[in-house]
Amino acid sequence: MSAGLRRGLTDLACRALQATLPPSLQAWGRAVRCEAASIPDDTKALLFTLDSLCGLMPRAVASHLLQPFASLTGDGAPFSKESTTMHILDATMRRPRALGIICAISAVVLGVAYMVIACAPMRYLGINAGALVIGLTALSKQVHLPLGSWR
Repeated sequence: MSAGLRRGLTDLACRALQATLPPSLQAWGRAVRCEAASIPDDTKALLFTLDSLCGLMPRAVASHLLQPFASLTGDGAPFSKESTTMHILDATMRRPRALGIICAISAVVLGVAYMVIACAPMRYLGINAGALVIGLTALSKQVHLPLGSWR
């Protein structure tokens, strides 16, 4: 692999990292790019960039995957662009019902996907989806009681 190709791949990896990072992690993307540019050996610069890409990409993906749930986790106010993944997770923990709904839907989707891959009969898929609908309906009809009222 030529030196120009390695440096080009380093630049491409840095651009991909900066394009996917949320605003709260953009400084890390710039730091990786500056550090890679200061490494004189093209192979070492590429390895450093790929290592940084592997380290920061899960955080970027998690942040992008949690964005649709941001409206479920707050007190009615949407999150700003500067919010981090931990703010979303902390807010989710304050709203256990929303977290439960997200987990139930995720479990059913993963279960249905597995049953499709395993060639399960169509009625099993319907039963699984029906159970989710019944559970969400029961949850929506649940009465909110103050904490001390059941004593």
